[in-house]
Amino acid sequence: MHYTSWDRSNREEPVLLHEAGPQVLGTFGAAQAVVGEQAWDLEVSAQGAQAQLADSRRFTLTGNPGRSKRLQASLDGRDFAFVLEESGNWIVEDAAGKKVAQFTTKNRGVRQAIVEFEGQATEVGLSVEEAAGLSWFARLIMDGRTRAASSASILTLVLASLVALVAIFVG
Repeated sequence: MHYTSWDRSNREEPVLLHEAGPQVLGTFGAAQAVVGEQAWDLEVSAQGAQAQLADSRRFTLTGNPGRSKRLQASLDGRDFAFVLEESGNWIVEDAAGKKVAQFTTKNRGVRQAIVEFEGQATEVGLSVEEAAGLSWFARLIMDGRTRAASSASILTLVLASLVALVAIFVG
């Protein structure tokens, strides 16, 4: 697989696709996912995320997906880092600092949510479950960034409205 993408036609349970589809790698809900035939228990917080696989493996993301510029991931002891390079362009590095994937939150990046792997995912030694885990973490980062930017915009508009109202009533 060269990349993964998300079909978000069902916002409650987005579907992770092999490249642009139609092959489905997994379906992700708020608290559970099914990747292949395996159920995953999912947990997301402001400090990161965790997927507990049915075979007892654990995938974790440490850091605030909406604010951190570097997040640490562990795929059952195999370490990766999500690194914000510049204005919305992210890379995923392995423990040796070698780039294994990339994604962007700019332009259509959040809507398409594509994670591109260096060559084929298997060439960088990733199983389907590991590629799915990294893709889920990337989606959480993209969603977190969008929420953080939206919240900042709303707060700015509210403050500007208050200043305008004060100016009207005082002036």
